[in-house]
Amino acid sequence: MGSKTGKVGEQGGEIRISPTMGTGRSLVKQSDAKREVVLVSACLLGVRCRYDGTSNPASELLDRSDICVVPVCPEQLGGLPTPRPPAWFTGGTGEDVLEGRARVVNANGEDVTDRFLAGARQTLEIARLTGARRAILKEKSPSCGSCMVYCDGKRVAGQGVTAALLRRAGLEVLSLDPPKQGEATGAAVEPEHGTDAS
Repeated sequence: MGSKTGKVGEQGGEIRISPTMGTGRSLVKQSDAKREVVLVSACLLGVRCRYDGTSNPASELLDRSDICVVPVCPEQLGGLPTPRPPAWFTGGTGEDVLEGRARVVNANGEDVTDRFLAGARQTLEIARLTGARRAILKEKSPSCGSCMVYCDGKRVAGQGVTAALLRRAGLEVLSLDPPKQGEATGAAVEPEHGTDAS
């Protein structure tokens, strides 16, 4: 299945929402049933869940009434605390982690791959329970990045663990700030400032 990318606000194909997704029950209120259910990185909604205890509130999301927003933070769902050491990939990107070819390590040198995988699985389960077919995620995060992430000290084209898993399950993953055409990758970054982790 090809990756689905896009910028928030772009028109895509028709998406039909099934609030129960085969569970026999719905987590979406009846009053929200006519609005599209969309997973959103919690930090984009003002929740202070980024690795450094801050958030990245996006007014274009906070002001929308046409969608039913379901906030998620895959790293917290995977059991990581906030604040936490920044993390990045080694040996590949999110798709490679799903295949067992790459790992996620933090600034202390600890392997936190299992936590990132657990958070991705929990996020996918939330999508199934709510009927979400789209997700708006924080770019450059090792969980949520949909176009660009950090690997072995460099910014590279790729996706985070959660973004990769959601796409595998058929969700459309969108970014508020997709890379601009010709944006450089491969640039070395300082780990304490350059990971932009969620």
